[in-house]
Amino acid sequence: MGAMGFYLRVGDSTTCGGKILTGDETLSWYGVAGALEGDIVSCGKHPGTYQILGGTSDTWDEGRRLAGTLDSVSSCPCRARFIQSISDGYIREDNAEEQEQQKAEEKWLAEEREHNRVFAKSCLCGEGCNDAGEEQDPHTNFASMAFYRTVPASDLMRQVDCTNE
Repeated sequence: MGAMGFYLRVGDSTTCGGKILTGDETLSWYGVAGALEGDIVSCGKHPGTYQILGGTSDTWDEGRRLAGTLDSVSSCPCRARFIQSISDGYIREDNAEEQEQQKAEEKWLAEEREHNRVFAKSCLCGEGCNDAGEEQDPHTNFASMAFYRTVPASDLMRQVDCTNE
């Protein structure tokens, strides 16, 4: 069974909010430079720049593989995948070894998601929310609550005495 992947180009996003920053101008997809293995990407959660790791197995450009959604990941700590902006694609025939490797990777990602949740409420968000974000939650995002304080009996007696006078 084959899987459909898509070629990547400068400006395409990563799943962690980063972007592909460099590409090869001699390989153009609709006027935008195509991305290759080793090109530079940013990360949406960590400062600095990183590289595209991996590329399509059967398509090469001057010794470098073309970056594709099935075969490439970011070297950032998130190990982010890429989100294509064009529909030009390729078919990759998976062998049994690749299928096992993909299952193992999916299992590892699921376990990481379980261990690295930021908020307890992230359990309710499908895949979970591992991003604390940078903005404060609005006051409407919290349940109604009240604060109660017990008053010592001596203070209560003083208040009662004052009202009787």
